Amino acid sequence: MSAPSTDLELFVPCAPGLEPLLRRECTRIAGRKARVKTVVGGVSCRGDLATAMALNLECGLGIRVVARVASFQARRFSDIAAGVKRVDWKPWLPVKGGVEVKATAKKSKLLHTGAIAERVLTGIGASDGVAAMTVFARMHRDVCTISVDLSGEPLHRRGWRQATAKAPLREDLARALLVVSGWKPGTVLVDPLMGAGTIVIEAATMARRLAPGYMRSFALQGLRSFDPAAWTDVRERAHRRALDDTDVSVYGRDRNGGALKAAVTNANLAGVLGSVDLQRVELADGPWPDNVAAVATNPPYGHRLGGASATFELLDSRLKELAPGTRVAAIAPARARGQFRLRCIDGESALMTDHGGIKIVLLTGEIQS
Repeated sequence: MSAPSTDLELFVPCAPGLEPLLRRECTRIAGRKARVKTVVGGVSCRGDLATAMALNLECGLGIRVVARVASFQARRFSDIAAGVKRVDWKPWLPVKGGVEVKATAKKSKLLHTGAIAERVLTGIGASDGVAAMTVFARMHRDVCTISVDLSGEPLHRRGWRQATAKAPLREDLARALLVVSGWKPGTVLVDPLMGAGTIVIEAATMARRLAPGYMRSFALQGLRSFDPAAWTDVRERAHRRALDDTDVSVYGRDRNGGALKAAVTNANLAGVLGSVDLQRVELADGPWPDNVAAVATNPPYGHRLGGASATFELLDSRLKELAPGTRVAAIAPARARGQFRLRCIDGESALMTDHGGIKIVLLTGEIQS
């Protein structure tokens, strides 16, 4: 089976607002020769399937990795089928299973997404059975862009979160919070409101230098052009960077016994239970660990903001006990920004993004002297 072009146009979408963080991450993974650049909704770069493999395995801030295989003008539905037929689909088809097409349309003459998807399938000449591969068709200003999904499940689904507490935070947003917090892996990090443990587990994997996707598989492994030897090489390079173990420097606390149980279960599944200290502790009176360098947390918020606001105020009070210069990062709902403030930190900055349809801000700063 012939391989796709060695100069692929790859696109990695992300949650809005995370593009600058994602660009730095993808540049580190793919290298400067990949010409990583920020675009609307994510980053684009050039590379081969090995580059796509590395991005899937090691990208912690992206949603998925897609290869853009065609872009052409389409003012009639017949233009779509004709444009798709010009693509060499043999390398992109799955070994087993059918193809699913997901279409979107905006500011174009052709807006019927069902008809667009049908014409794409016709052009591919693939079956519409149980989907083993997804193709995205995007119509915008009468230009049709065709992309192949190389990830499958969204990248934030690392494979270790089986147990959840209320309103669990996505893993990509947990990593973004850790990145903007200024926390350095190996120094003491605390999440005093850990819930199911997403932030502390993500931090532990960062401290261990584990690739975010080390526990899961990806859609590109099912392609006819998949190269097992290249995949083995990508995984082994990532594995060589990983640490077998680290001293415990990540601490998770929560008042809820169910949350603690969920966090322990997830940390065990992630293989980092020995790298974290998880306890059932009340926010109001639990002691802080020694030598705290950073606090990163996702306080509860939602439709009933009164109680959540009180939790934020209590957090603010407890943070004042920490040494000046301690880094702090917390998530707050954008719609009630005035109610959710951390008065104890200096130089507060905010990055806005989206989580489950709710606009949130990632607050960061240092404890004031």
